[in-house]
Amino acid sequence: MRCHLIENQTTLEALFEKLGSTQVIALDTEFLRIRTYYPKLCLVQIASHGDVFCIDPLAVDLGIDSIRSTLLDAEKTKIFHAGRQDIEVIYAHCGIVPRKLFDTQIAAAMSGLGDQIGYADLVEIVTGKSLAKAHTRTDWCKRPLSPEQIEYAVDDVCYLEPIYEFLTTKLEKSGRLKWVLEECKAMADPTLYETDPASAYKRLGQGQRLEPVAQGILKELANWRERISQSRNLPRNWVVKDDVLAAIAREQPESLDNLAALEGISKTFVKRYGSKVLNLIKDVLRAEHHPIIWSKGTPLDADQRALRKQITAYLQNVSEETGISISLLGSRQDVERLVRGRKDVSLLSGWRADLIGDELAQILT
Repeated sequence: MRCHLIENQTTLEALFEKLGSTQVIALDTEFLRIRTYYPKLCLVQIASHGDVFCIDPLAVDLGIDSIRSTLLDAEKTKIFHAGRQDIEVIYAHCGIVPRKLFDTQIAAAMSGLGDQIGYADLVEIVTGKSLAKAHTRTDWCKRPLSPEQIEYAVDDVCYLEPIYEFLTTKLEKSGRLKWVLEECKAMADPTLYETDPASAYKRLGQGQRLEPVAQGILKELANWRERISQSRNLPRNWVVKDDVLAAIAREQPESLDNLAALEGISKTFVKRYGSKVLNLIKDVLRAEHHPIIWSKGTPLDADQRALRKQITAYLQNVSEETGISISLLGSRQDVERLVRGRKDVSLLSGWRADLIGDELAQILT
């Protein structure tokens, strides 16, 4: 592999002009997300036909038409391995989700190579080569990049093309390539990578233990914290931790002194955000209705538990017979929703319906 470090606009534009007619490219990113809300993109690696291009976004602006048109090109396949985080970083930086994705981790799971297999293990299976792991936690923001960092970055992307060729050949023989493409197409949904403050409460698990009034307060606190985290580009827990938000919602302090008395509340927090938090609590308390936001849900009855056990055993058998990982076939949440009578589950749609839909229908009836 020939490595090219892209550090200026001229070479960047020349690169994407060169990639214009290429039908398959492999991508990877290096980023940091320790002290920020948004991931900081530090390096973009693109491999194509024996060349690896390491684009330095700290030196050259990536938010230009050339990279956008390349990533949005529906005729050009973009290969990632476990690409959700890479796509999230690209979305945060460029405001787009690449189209026509191929994720080698999903393809490997569909090919019988194991659930959530790591890139290094897949490289060894396909090529027989062992990769170094020395720079998995390196500071990618530091410049200049060392030769060892560049080597690691190149290794992270240069084997994706042969892996792609190996897996697509295997999947075409088994008739499962279209199933993988269906799964990968679902990854290109921009809503997966959006961070809407109004939906921030959904990631909190503490709400189920609160009364409806406190749930309403916690929902508004989560919304407020998300907006603060975004505007200041700080991790959520640096603004205030989840359990502290839940404690505020539960105790519903009426004064700054009451707020300061809660465990986990700092003087700085009270000074900077205290008045806003108290006003938020008052606004919720003034509402006439307090709907349930987090429902505890009723436990499964004996028949439902037996049905869940039967479906799980069936999925396990299918996994063993086909080599497709059971987690790819269906999650525990999907099985429980199905048992509760829901029909809008992935188990009953797409390639899963083709593979197991008839048998599931018989079990359910």
